[in-house]
Amino acid sequence: MDPMLATPQKRGDDVSLYLDPGWWLQPKVDGERIVLVSDGEGGVRCFNREGAPTIGPAAAVAELAAFPMSMTLDGERLGDTVVVFDLVELRGEGSDVTLTGRLQLLERFL
Repeated sequence: MDPMLATPQKRGDDVSLYLDPGWWLQPKVDGERIVLVSDGEGGVRCFNREGAPTIGPAAAVAELAAFPMSMTLDGERLGDTVVVFDLVELRGEGSDVTLTGRLQLLERFL
C-alpha cells in the first residue's frame, strides 16, 4: 500500500468537491504519517510515509497488539498518539471494500 499525500484545498477552490458524494474530505492533522500493520497475534509493524520501518507510539502499538484480528491502519502520529483515518485492511480483506465501508468498520472499533 502506498500512502497518498494530502492535497490542500481552500474554501472556494472547487466547491463541487465539497458537494460531490464521490469525494471524501477529511481534516488534515499536522502529524507524521504512519501505517500500523497488526498480524492479529501480538505482532505490530509500523511504517512511515515512504514505507520505511519506523517505531510507533508504545501505547498505540500495545493496544493494537492486543486486538485479536489482523488489520492495517493508516493515520498520523501526534507525539504519543495516532489519529487513525483509514482501516485499510481487516483480516486480510480490504482492497474491495469502499472507503465508506472501511470508515464504517473503523467506527465500530473506536
